[in-house]
Amino acid sequence: MEPREFVDAELKAIHQKFDEKKEIYPTVVIVKGNERFPIPVAYQNTAHRDIISQGIKDLVKKSDPDIVIYVAETWAKLIRTAKDRFSSAHSDLDREEFLVVHIEFKSGEKYSCEARIATSPVYNKEDLKIEHNKRSLAEFQFMDYDKTMGRFCDFFPIGRYN
Repeated sequence: MEPREFVDAELKAIHQKFDEKKEIYPTVVIVKGNERFPIPVAYQNTAHRDIISQGIKDLVKKSDPDIVIYVAETWAKLIRTAKDRFSSAHSDLDREEFLVVHIEFKSGEKYSCEARIATSPVYNKEDLKIEHNKRSLAEFQFMDYDKTMGRFCDFFPIGRYN
């Protein structure tokens, strides 16, 4: 299967899983041959995130997989004014939620995608209080991988690409 075909199939599977479960836990998936090794990525703070990220990169270096996939939900702050740049996102009104996916191939191809998560309240009919939020996932949009930054990308060692 060509890299882009793999990416399209993977995004479809991720979308279906989100539609079913209404959430996706942060995960790195190592693909080697026909085997998939999912690794849950849970962290409590920035230092812990750094340690896990480096551990994943070390694992990729040692195990030499064919493909590495990272998927996670994330918040993005909406910037409406210059003042917003320097304040934190305090409420759901200040931010949007996305599902991000980075897929890297041993051969050097890299794909970065995001899909907006729409949230709408579902009210209890008796007391009109919010019972839960209904979540839905928009279609994935591809981004320029060269502009992608973060701890959970560029998994393969420099010079590894053929």
